[in-house]
Parts: sequence; C-alpha cells; structure tokens
Amino acid sequence: MSDIFISIINMSISASWVLLVVLLLRCLLKKAPKWITIILWGIVAVRLVVPSPIESVLSLIPSAETISPNIMMDKNPEIHTGIPFVNHIVNPVISGSFAPDPATSANPLQLWIPTFAVFWIFGIVIMLSYAIISYIRIKRKIRTAVLLHDNIFQSENVSSPFVLGIIKPRIYLPFNMSEKDITHVLSHEKAHIKRKDHLWKPIGFLILTIHWFNPLMWLGYILLCRDIELACDEKVIRELANDARADYSEALLSCSINRKLIAACPLAFGEVGVKDRVKSVLNYKKPAFWLIIVAVIVCIIVAVCFLTNPENEIDKEIDTLSNVCPNYFELDASDGLDVIVWQMAENSYSFGLLPHRENQNFYDLMELRGVSAREMRIILSTYGLERERIFIIPWQNPLSSYIGDYWVVTEGEDHEIKKTAYMTRIEELLFGYEMHDSLTYDTAVFDIDKDKNDEICSMSIGRTSGIFTFIFSVRDKKTGVLEYETVIYSQLYDLSFKKCLDGSIRVQGITQGSSPETHLFDISIVNGNINLTENGTPIGLIGLKAPKIVSLIYDDPQSSSFIPTTDVPSIEIEDDIIFSVKNGSKERIGTVSDIKLNKENFDNYIKNDSNLGNELRKNNKVSYEVALNPIVNGTGIYYVMEQKTDEILIVYGHFDHGVKTNEVRFIHSIK
Repeated sequence: MSDIFISIINMSISASWVLLVVLLLRCLLKKAPKWITIILWGIVAVRLVVPSPIESVLSLIPSAETISPNIMMDKNPEIHTGIPFVNHIVNPVISGSFAPDPATSANPLQLWIPTFAVFWIFGIVIMLSYAIISYIRIKRKIRTAVLLHDNIFQSENVSSPFVLGIIKPRIYLPFNMSEKDITHVLSHEKAHIKRKDHLWKPIGFLILTIHWFNPLMWLGYILLCRDIELACDEKVIRELANDARADYSEALLSCSINRKLIAACPLAFGEVGVKDRVKSVLNYKKPAFWLIIVAVIVCIIVAVCFLTNPENEIDKEIDTLSNVCPNYFELDASDGLDVIVWQMAENSYSFGLLPHRENQNFYDLMELRGVSAREMRIILSTYGLERERIFIIPWQNPLSSYIGDYWVVTEGEDHEIKKTAYMTRIEELLFGYEMHDSLTYDTAVFDIDKDKNDEICSMSIGRTSGIFTFIFSVRDKKTGVLEYETVIYSQLYDLSFKKCLDGSIRVQGITQGSSPETHLFDISIVNGNINLTENGTPIGLIGLKAPKIVSLIYDDPQSSSFIPTTDVPSIEIEDDIIFSVKNGSKERIGTVSDIKLNKENFDNYIKNDSNLGNELRKNNKVSYEVALNPIVNGTGIYYVMEQKTDEILIVYGHFDHGVKTNEVRFIHSIK
C-alpha cells in the first residue's frame, strides 16, 4: 500500500506541473475555441492516471519520481524535485526530521508513510460515499418526474435543469419554465450529451478522488466543470443570431437560481459559472482559423513535453562521460579491468581505468584522466563484469605533492592492516551503497531475475548480532533503484560471487577455520526475496526485503525479570519442532502445536492490557503453542505467532517449578 501511495504522490506532483501550464494557457488562449482548453485538461488527466514509460529530451517535467519508493529505508531520506534550489532547501529538513533512530536503525518514515497511506484511503472512501449519497438524494427528488418526450422529464421538485445518468443520460426540467427558455435549455443539455460531458465530469471527479490530497487538483476540477460549460455554450451559440444569444443568456440566468443540490452532486450536470458564461456568450466572436491552428499546435507541444518523462540521469551521465573520456568505454576487458586509484589531497580520490595486466606501463598510467568514484562506478557498470574480474591498483601519482596514508608506514605499524583498511575504503567508494555503512563483501553485475536486464548485486555485512548475517541487495543497473533486499543468515563464510563453468553466477562461501570448505549456492528470486540454495537446501532468510528488527511491545510491569531484545532468539519451526538459531547453529527448544487463540487463552493472559491482546489476536494469521523440552523454571517461550503483517511475535509466559501459569510476561516483535 505504501508503494502505491508513493507512486500516486509522484504522479500527482508530475501532473501539477502540467496543471500550472494549463492555467497559464487558459489566460493566453482566451480567444481560442473552448474545446482546446478541454483537450489541455485531458492531458492533465492522462498524467494523473498513466505513469509515463516514455522518456524524451523534450520533457519539461523536472522529475518523474520526486519521492523514491525506497525513501522509507534510506539512511538519509531525500526528495528529488529536479530543481536543485528546492532540493538544497528541502532535503536538509527532511534528512534532519526523518533520520533513522541510531538505536534501532528504523526510519520514522516507515511509520509515517503507511499512516498517510491509510489516511489517503480513508479520504477516497469519504469522497466516494459523498458522491453516492448525493446521487441517491437527487434520485429521490425526481422519482415522481413525468416524461415529456424522448429522454426529457419534468418534475415539480426540480428548480433548475440538469442531466443525470451515465449510460442513458436523461434531461430533467422544472415545470415552470417558459417555452422560449425550454428551447434554449434543451439545445444546451443536448449539446452536453453529444459531447459526452455526462461522462467526463464523473471521470474527472473519480480522478480527483484519487488525488484529493493535492489542492491544485481541486482547483483544476472546478475549472474543468466551468470550461465544459463554456465549450458547450460555444457549440450552441455558433449558429445563433445576436438577439437569440441574448435570449440564451436570459435562459442561463434563470437556470442559475436554486441549484445548490445539483451543484453538489458530481454525477449530475447542472449549470455553473453562469456570470462568466453570460459574458462569454454576449461577447462571442468566431475564432480565426490561424488561431485554431496555433491552439492545436500548442496542445501537441504540451502533450509531447508533459506526457513524457525526462531522460534517465544515469544514461545522461554515461553519454557525458563517453564524450569526456571515451577511451574508458572502449577497453579490452577479456582479462578483466584494472581500476587505478590515486590521491591528490586528503579524502580526494581519482580513478582511472586500464585493461588488466600483471604490470602496468608507467606511461599508460601517466596518460590516465582522473574521474570521481561515482563516475567510475557508472563506467564499470557498462562492462557488466563480475566483481572478481575488477582489480583495484593503488598508485602514487608523481604529479601529486600529496602522499597518502597508504604509502606511509611508521615504525610499529602493520602495513597489511593499513592496506586492508585502505582497500576497504576504496571498495566502499566503488561498489558500496549509501544504505550500508559497513563492508561490502562482493559485487557483481548479472541478470538475477531473468528479465533480460542486468542488475547490480551486492553482498554486505548484516546488521544483526548474535548470529552471522549478510545483506543481499539488488539494484537496477541503470537507475540504481533498489529492487530486492534480503537479510540471510548462515555459517560464517568468506563470501564472493563466482562465475561457474556453465556460465551461471553463484554465491561462493568458504568456511573459516583450519579445514576450510567451499560451498556454492544457487541464486533465485522467490516471492520477492533472494533465495540461496545448496543442492536444493536453502540457507536461512531473516527478513522480507528488510533486516531483522526486534522490539518489545508488551512488558508486564509486575514482572521482576526482563528479557532484553538482544536475547530474543531467531525462531525456526520444522516438523512441529521449534529451534532457536544462534551463531549459525540450531538448538532444539521443544515442540509446537497449532492453537486457535481466543479471549480466554490469550487476551485474558495479558493482565494489564487486554485491548492489546484483542488487537494482536485479530491481526494473527497462524499461532503455535510451545511445549518446552526440557521444562524450565522461570520465563520461557509460550506462543509463537505469525501476523498478517508478516512479523513474528514471540510470547513469553511464566513457569513455576515446571508448571505453566496463565500469564504473559513479555511479547517481542521480530520484523
């Protein structure tokens, strides 16, 4: 739901730029045919409901994705408006307000965005309910309407004419209208039906319902309704003489009285903006042919510039870099590539690229053009090489007066330790991601999800304690957008990507110790998670696209003991046996059996907060009762609950001398 909400916000922001342009063009094209304005509003509507897959150099949308779908997981959440000045002002505020909590590494947006998404759905329900209720009220008022002829009805409860209906629209008139007014009114209402206006208004309201949070869309909807009326008036009066136009204006004025109920219903079509329409009718002049041509050309330009997205920034950078340093894109990478790194100042690194050789030629090194770490990452991504075929070569550039710490070894220092620290820093710059502050084990570029597009795959050190974990991340090669992320636990391995003889990429894990063993794991995507298997047997997954987060959600204040979140085990249930997983090994805790939770065996056990018990039980998907083996004295696991939100609840009860009591002392949540 959060991803859909963020997508809707991005579409709404993109459409806002189109709407602002339409507001400007409404003023500049006042003398153009009114149907031109309706076409412009149609462009706004398309932008609101169709995410444009087309990129164009002509696009005037500053940014097609102002809010990243991954903003809830970002260490430094930011927006990308496409306007540097705005980014510079807004992003420091966002990063400061929504920076992750250092204690839990949880981004506050993980709470706020789902909350806003629920509020957004609530607003949609209210607006749809309003439309339905207003429609029912009008239907009740006209249930005694009398057929005049064709699809025209008269009713004593109607004070102003209107059109109602989508599939079979009907025209409703009051009984007290003069024959002269009826003639003009019917011409107007029939023009609405011919133009399908009885469809466009409800569609506009439905789009407004989805984007109700954007005040610009409310303004756009109001102006759309007025412009529809103006276009309909124009269609009618084109063939009328001046005196007939005056009669038509009088009919409009008489129809504008007592029409509050009709105006309130988005499914009915009454008269709006009568004052402006009367002026428009009386001052109408047939538009010049050249003005119509200009207006049509403007519509085409607006469609091309605002129904397409700006070109991908990564592609632009590749084009720019290929012009600045074309030789970096034409290298023979059959034996791999050497990334040459040197420093010109403290914390200032420059990178060059050469085909891999055992010893590089000094003159080739001197001809290298230095690029930044980001630029080198982009260049390397175009080759699609496995990480093991990219070699990092430190170099002391003779033209630099700065001698980096890597080259200075004082008495008592271990150069290998210094070298390892330096190489780790360079690898983070070239292959790491901002989401992970710590070591990246390895990075490779290959098509992991079989969609015929290469992705950047990375294995980084995990964020949990008490058990060896690593984070397997997958990003789009062109955009850098995070596509998959799974936290995996296993034995303690030295990890790397390995290209096998059959051409496939596998994860290689080498155990530590005096007799290391090499394991090769097949990689697959299962239910949106990265799955690693050896001979069909999977190694553990801890989180669904997210690291393990443990939090205490219930603590009995009368309890004398406390179980900290760091002591909460990872749980596995296999063949009705429950295991705790620690340091890559499993320890049997006892047996489990399915249990149906109810008020008596769950809510009432939570002595101080039965409402919490009721809420947790309603959100439960499946529960297991734990029979500890061996029986323990003191606090032990009581229930294991899998919730509909995909979190696991571990419920601790109390055992007195091996006898279970009906009390819950702690409840921990594992996400």
